Amino acid sequence: MPSSFISPRTERMLWEPIGCRPRSRRSDQIWRLALGSSRIYPNKRFGHLIRWKAWATNILTSDGRPVVSSITVTQLKYLKAVAESGGFLKAAERINVSQPALTRQIQALEAECQTRLLRRTTRGVLVTEEGQALLDAAQAVFDSLHYAQNVAKSFARKTLRVRSVSTPKLAEYVRLCRDKLERLEIDVSIATYDQVLASLSVGECDVGFLTMPEQEAGFHAIEICRYPFCAYVPPDHIWAQRKVISISELTGQQIIVSPRSRRSRQVFDDYLQDFGVQVGARLELGSTETIWNLAQEGMGIGVLSCTGAATVESLVRLDFSENITIPLHLVALPKEKRSRITNAAVAIGERYLQPNQVSQVVGNRTNFP
Repeated sequence: MPSSFISPRTERMLWEPIGCRPRSRRSDQIWRLALGSSRIYPNKRFGHLIRWKAWATNILTSDGRPVVSSITVTQLKYLKAVAESGGFLKAAERINVSQPALTRQIQALEAECQTRLLRRTTRGVLVTEEGQALLDAAQAVFDSLHYAQNVAKSFARKTLRVRSVSTPKLAEYVRLCRDKLERLEIDVSIATYDQVLASLSVGECDVGFLTMPEQEAGFHAIEICRYPFCAYVPPDHIWAQRKVISISELTGQQIIVSPRSRRSRQVFDDYLQDFGVQVGARLELGSTETIWNLAQEGMGIGVLSCTGAATVESLVRLDFSENITIPLHLVALPKEKRSRITNAAVAIGERYLQPNQVSQVVGNRTNFP
């Protein structure tokens, strides 16, 4: 390539240390045109040009150094696979790629970051402090990618996925959805509070029924009803002839309740603390029927949220004089993150399942061909 193609001024500029910027719009145009022919005329001078272009296309820091911004999602996924598998071979088998291809991607990522992200030891491959920091920062990327995949799958899906704690409201809601949303399948499963919340968080279900904590963010929650807490005693108990008790009368009494992991138990413990009640021993059981059975045997006073039958055989139900209730919410992701099917399902809950409203099947129908 003739040297007269580049002006002396531009030639001097390109031989300056890497980090200089084009001094004028005209010299920048000459630089781009010259670089376009660099593959035809490779030499030391044009090697500098190539390096200069690689710097110029990146973002500059405050002190003029380039900021590398070419990290790919694939590289991050490979790094995560190696970190979780503890070796390159296991990671390659896990994500179904060849080990050399995996190694090259990790090496390219370390070159971009200009630091070691993994360290080989006798115990396998360990993540360095810098590598763990990168994985922690990339977790938001993985979460967003997982959500985008679920949204993409929902375009062809004609199924409404409902996860719920045990509640009679679920049957009413399913009936409404079947009547209002034509040609739509409904997948319903019963789970614990933690399981429902986890399914909502990762997009494994569209709507859920549970009691949401006030401090929980990132969800759209509709309170659809409130269930009262009730006490259950055997017919020969000293309270058997009564219908109402005060929560303060539980002071020093042995009670039978659900485990601490249950949301209803957490709400009831909050009421005990608010009213300053110190109960005696607590028996924690995960089954409602088992709580009733032990209450029948006189092992303590059963305390449960009353969501179904008003009476239980061989037990006397006592209401609390105080307003001790637990809310039930219909929960979904925020509107901007929901699919069309989910938006229609949430609209049904907002319209027909609000407190003090009678659920009726009326109005227009929504088609999902």
